[in-house]
Amino acid sequence: MDLSDDEDCNSSPNSQMDLSDDEDCTPSPNSQMDLSDDEDCNSSPNSQMDLSDDEDCTPSPNSQMDLSDDEDCNSSPNSQMDLSDGEDCTPSPNSQMELSDNGDRMFAPQWIFDSD
Repeated sequence: MDLSDDEDCNSSPNSQMDLSDDEDCTPSPNSQMDLSDDEDCNSSPNSQMDLSDDEDCTPSPNSQMDLSDDEDCNSSPNSQMDLSDGEDCTPSPNSQMELSDNGDRMFAPQWIFDSD
């Protein structure tokens, strides 16, 4: 019943219960629950839930929600909403609404400039 230092996991049915130091055992189903440092995200469906430090995983749909530092604005429809630091993005229609510093006044009626 105490197999803490036993590398042969086939010795008894209870040998699968403690796998903390055993590298030769077939992992139990619960071994897939913690994939924080696992780069192979295809091991279980839950592996897609934490992609914070994983570069090799296919991103989940939620990965497109934060584009604050993303220069490629074609990644999702919401990417056009914040263009404060995006120099390469196609401007949204709202970018034409503020022309306060535009020196071209040829569209204003002439009587606005006549102070007499």
